[in-house]
Amino acid sequence: KKMQDRLIFVEGEIPRLETAIAETEKALGNFISVEETQRQSTALESLRTEHASLSEEWEGLMKQLEEQASV
Repeated sequence: KKMQDRLIFVEGEIPRLETAIAETEKALGNFISVEETQRQSTALESLRTEHASLSEEWEGLMKQLEEQASV
């Protein structure tokens, strides 16, 4: 049950992060200042890292749940 709840959470977070990544990439296309570009670049890297981590966690959860279902 805990894994299923976590899977539901992760499945909701991944699209949110994808939207945030797209918005940040778009914002980087509009130069405001060096400082703002640096801030957005740092935020973008953080979002990408979190997305990769959650995607990996999602794959692991799916595998575990599939293995439990086949037992």
